[in-house]
Order: sequence, then structure tokens, then C-alpha cells
Amino acid sequence: MRGHPKSAGRFYHRGHAIPHRLGGGTDINIAVQIGSVNMGPFRALEMRAVENPGSLYFTYWMYEPDSNSQVASRVQQGLLRCGLQPEIKTSSN
Repeated sequence: MRGHPKSAGRFYHRGHAIPHRLGGGTDINIAVQIGSVNMGPFRALEMRAVENPGSLYFTYWMYEPDSNSQVASRVQQGLLRCGLQPEIKTSSN
């Protein structure tokens, strides 16, 4: 997996779409992501998912049409928990 996806510069991480602690693998689970989003809002919602076994955590990566870029323009991250309102966050990437 070394070098895939390619880095988009020093402000970006090769982040996991689904974190290891929630069952994400190390194969096609890597995405180019702004580091401040990866370490900020993403981390907070991931931790709530870990604290709530049985919840559904997901990410949805949006790319510009007709673009060959490996960098999504936006990403949605969500957490669904029984009996609670869905938490869905959209971040620019």
C-alpha cells in the first residue's frame, strides 16, 4: 500500500475511511484527507462510535465529476445509534 493513495501535500493525511478500532482494514480503506479534519471532527465521531457498540459508523467520499483526482472534494461521516438522531457531518477536503 506504500504510496497509495498518493499524498496531496503536507496538509493531508493518508487516513482510514473506517478506523481500525471500528473494524477497518488496511487494504482499500485508505483515503487522502485533510489532516485537521482527520485529527479533529473525524476523531471525535469515531470515538463516539467506539463508545457505542452496535452503532453504525460510515463515511461517504465525494469526488468532482470527470476528475481523475485521488482526493475527494468533500467527505461525509456519520453515526447512527438506536433511539438517537443521526449524526452526519460534511467536511470539505
